[in-house]
Parts: sequence; structure tokens; C-alpha cells
Amino acid sequence: MNAPQILSRLEGVERSGDAWTARCPAHDDTKASLSIREGKGGRTLIKCHAGCTVESIVNLLDLTMKDLFLADAKPKSKRRFVVTYNYLNEQGTLVFQTVRYEPKDFRQRRPD
Repeated sequence: MNAPQILSRLEGVERSGDAWTARCPAHDDTKASLSIREGKGGRTLIKCHAGCTVESIVNLLDLTMKDLFLADAKPKSKRRFVVTYNYLNEQGTLVFQTVRYEPKDFRQRRPD
């Protein structure tokens, strides 16, 4: 379920930058204390600034915690080794290596 579908179940929804605010269904909310935002990987992030738990909010909206995640979200792809770059000192001794992975990522390592 995406954020707009969840927002349709809430009252007093207003846009606030890249997020939304609404009245929290878990307590007698007179002002919008609930923040809703779309996170990485299609997650929907919910926070009540009055202290209500996400579980109680989700239950009152007739949802499950699983509904906060997109069903068709792709799992993070595994990184694949591409190449190792060796860095040597003046004597030709290996000092450290930089390893490149795909998707593009670099990690440094030193010999023990």
C-alpha cells in the first residue's frame, strides 16, 4: 500500500513539504500530530508526535504493518565484484586496496 492510499483513511490531511500531516486516529487529536512520509524502497513512514505507537495507528486504520511496505518492491540487488586496485609503497609492498563493486561502490581494505 502506498502513502496516498493510507492518507485516504486519515482525517485532516495536509501537505507539509515532502511529507503529510494528519490527525492521529489513536488519540483525541485536535491538531495534526501525525507525520506520514514515503521512505526508501516504497516504505510508508508514520510517526505520531504525541507518542502513539505505529502498531496502534496501523490497527485503528484496519491495516497491518506489512501494508506499510509495497508488495512489489524489489529486494536490494546484491553487489558484484568488478576490480581491485592495488596501492603500493616505494618498496613495492602492498599498503591497501580499493575494491570496486557493481552497482557502483568502492571499499578500501588493508592486508593483515
